[in-house]
Amino acid sequence: MRGRWRVTILCLCLASGLAAASESERSVSERISVTQVEVAVQVLRKGEPVRGLTADDFVVLDRGEPQPIVSFEVVDSATDTAAEASSAEPSGSVGPSESVDGRRRRHLLLLVDLDLTEWKHLPGALTGARRMVAEQLHPSDRLAVGFYSSFFGPQLLTGFIDRREASLVALDVIEAIVARRPERVAEGLIELSRLADLRFEGEPAGEETWQRVARQWSAAILRPLDGPTPGAPSVGGRSPDEISLDPVLGSLTSTPSLADEPVLRRVRELGRGLRDLALRLAAVPEPKQILLLSQGFPSRFLEDRNHTARAVFRLDAALKAFLETGWVLQAVDVRGVPSIDEPAFDGNALFHLAHHSGGRLYENFNRIDRATEKIVERTSLTYVLVIQPNVEADGSFHDLEVRLPGMRRVDLYYRPGYRAPTRADRPRRLDDRRDVAELVLADRELRDFEFDLLALPVPASGERARVPVLLEIPGEALLERPFGGIASIEIHAYGLDRFGGVQDLFIRRVDIDLARDGRRLERGGLRLAGHLELGTGVGEIRVLVRNLADDALSLAKAPLEVAALGRTDLVVLPPLFLDRSRDWLSLPLASGEAAAAAPEVETLRGLGVDFFPRLAPAFRSNREQQLVFNLFYSTVEAPLVELRLLTARGDEMEAPDVRFLERYVGEAGATGLVATWKPKGLAPGGYTLEIALVDRATGRRVEGEAEFKIVEPS
Repeated sequence: MRGRWRVTILCLCLASGLAAASESERSVSERISVTQVEVAVQVLRKGEPVRGLTADDFVVLDRGEPQPIVSFEVVDSATDTAAEASSAEPSGSVGPSESVDGRRRRHLLLLVDLDLTEWKHLPGALTGARRMVAEQLHPSDRLAVGFYSSFFGPQLLTGFIDRREASLVALDVIEAIVARRPERVAEGLIELSRLADLRFEGEPAGEETWQRVARQWSAAILRPLDGPTPGAPSVGGRSPDEISLDPVLGSLTSTPSLADEPVLRRVRELGRGLRDLALRLAAVPEPKQILLLSQGFPSRFLEDRNHTARAVFRLDAALKAFLETGWVLQAVDVRGVPSIDEPAFDGNALFHLAHHSGGRLYENFNRIDRATEKIVERTSLTYVLVIQPNVEADGSFHDLEVRLPGMRRVDLYYRPGYRAPTRADRPRRLDDRRDVAELVLADRELRDFEFDLLALPVPASGERARVPVLLEIPGEALLERPFGGIASIEIHAYGLDRFGGVQDLFIRRVDIDLARDGRRLERGGLRLAGHLELGTGVGEIRVLVRNLADDALSLAKAPLEVAALGRTDLVVLPPLFLDRSRDWLSLPLASGEAAAAAPEVETLRGLGVDFFPRLAPAFRSNREQQLVFNLFYSTVEAPLVELRLLTARGDEMEAPDVRFLERYVGEAGATGLVATWKPKGLAPGGYTLEIALVDRATGRRVEGEAEFKIVEPS
């Protein structure tokens, strides 16, 4: 993973907590695990915490199933006198998992967004943050302070400590960045290294290191709009000139054509940075809240069809990380109350991040400390409920619901779900496509859901053949656990030679807008068509489909032999049962440079969005079917064409009455035949339709076959 996304500056207090293995997942078998899940719940009535509740008052549902509460704890900062007394003395830099007299402590991460926020709003935001640190926090609270930029990702200036002096110095560092004072930034970093044991990339750093870091931050984060900063240093192997680093300034409200692309890049990077931050701080115990001070971004990036998939995918990746690790995001809009001449604020973007993680959006506050005061008050009382469900070790997402059956007119805030553990033989998460490639090439048994694969062995007219690869994914595999309004999958297709070497591959991501295409997925599913450029001989196609909502993986394989037309007289492809219905969503997968020059699956006439083969054909008897046969021959005289119908046991039946409608010439010398067939009187069950070419001169015979099912009338 690129260094720009690492949390490169961390206090020593985080090292032991992040390195320690979580004990919340104890596998008792290969497929079923007993998982301990902590659910931190805030209960509010008219904005005030409700005290005095017990475990008997709560009901916790995991995917609708009630779960027993095996442990119950109350974290109440307002009444935690023991915690207050024992934290009267400065504790310095301590591990995040430590508690006071066995009691839990609230963990808050104050994150200032320097990337998507107009800088005129930041001084007021920092003033409010100082008041929160100095006046609003309980002595037992652990606070970490950091900032976010698109170039460096999230940067933590302190770990989770209760030394308020160090937290205030961290805010001074951020203010110095905003004020364009790198020398003050360096002074603050040096002071933090003394007060909070601040380290650079985990190692002790001297004055020269901190001065260099300060210059890098100033050069990258503060680069002016009209060009690069002369002599700006390279950070993480990349020059600051390689990416747009400026504050968004007024472009947030300018025309979409001028602002959308740079802001969209920042939105995607924000999602990725928040995801990495949550995962790296997963070991911090609950209750834990991220306080994000930000301006956010226009909601058109969540609503416009051209932007939704690109923006929401990254944001949902961050939300999944929040749900997996228990972090709750509290978003504070730093823009204040709009004047009479300004349009009303649009807080949908910040609301999306906060609401779906179990937090809230705080907007229309001219004094940020009043917003933080409400956050501190509303999260001062937390009920930590621990459940221990038996779940399948498949890494899937589980919805959570918390109820208070005996109470009315109360608001509950909690994490809305968690991710199940993963079997020991499966990766916890796949952060890099190289991880997926290793799974494909290792030929692992992966079958989290079913899908069908068909690779058509088109013969090579030259050195290589353009082999169509067709996929059919049932809709339930995509709709079972979608995240947000987008179903996203990755297709990893590899063409291997007889020795297991990779001849060609393509990797494509498909984002499906469920509001627009969800009905078609419910009725049928998703059909995809791509191609691989393969040499002649025996080989294998391997396709891995990854559902990005829950990292569910399925791998399918198809043996393949690509013939050379110059050395082979006859080649016949399997018969294709076509589907002109609109029950399935059918899409091409552009793959390789050749795709730019020719449409997908050009060899097979008519294969497109409205004319696509069924890979697992099933239909009722007496229902007319449309077929396409693709034949290749280089004989002087046209070969004979024979058709046979076989039962599932291989018994030959009466020859099918197929009516040929059209003949065409396709790529690589293909002769295509379009036909219709009405299978009459076939009993429900499995069958095979076989087409054969017979050389009239030599009697040589080659076959291609396709299986289908006759189903009972509904």
